[in-house]
Amino acid sequence: MTNELKHLKLNEEKWDKRAKSFGGKGWRYDYLRQAQNDVISLLEIKENIHFLDVGCGTGRALGEVTKIVNGRGWFFNFV
Repeated sequence: MTNELKHLKLNEEKWDKRAKSFGGKGWRYDYLRQAQNDVISLLEIKENIHFLDVGCGTGRALGEVTKIVNGRGWFFNFV
């Protein structure tokens, strides 16, 4: 296995381990979801927008923005 493939595999394992905590319950989860909703509410989101979500966890914010514009826009999620 090349160093690059080894590095990618290690990152994937690290992400998988951390991702388990993103969909959880409790005060941290509630706080972060509320903070995310607050930030989204500050944006001037309109149909036919371009929205880029780069390495922001589960992509939940992207899903919320999609709801606001009824799926009419360009959405990119790079994790």
